[in-house]
Amino acid sequence: MAVWVVEVNWDGTPALLASLRDVSSQRAQEERRRQSQKLGAIGRLAAGIVHDINNLIAAFDSGLRLLQKQLAENPGDPKSAILIDELLKRTQNGGALTQQLLASLGASRLRPKALI
Repeated sequence: MAVWVVEVNWDGTPALLASLRDVSSQRAQEERRRQSQKLGAIGRLAAGIVHDINNLIAAFDSGLRLLQKQLAENPGDPKSAILIDELLKRTQNGGALTQQLLASLGASRLRPKALI
């Protein structure tokens, strides 16, 4: 509730003129706007973090693919190939998770592309 009071002269007699106004809906609307701005900022922060995580996953994925290629050219310990395959699956799962997070945040969808 907002109250305005003004001193007036009413037929030579000092008086007060008061005005009341319900501003609760305006304040509620302002609070919703502030909440929306906060959520937007949190969403942008989360999207930035997810992008950074996705970049790390992409770096691991590229390194593993390079190791996989080198191992195919120079066969060595078969356990190494199994480990690389398993790690590649994990990076793919991590990449899929970051895509889901970005989609839920309304961020642009990344289109990863193999470099090797």
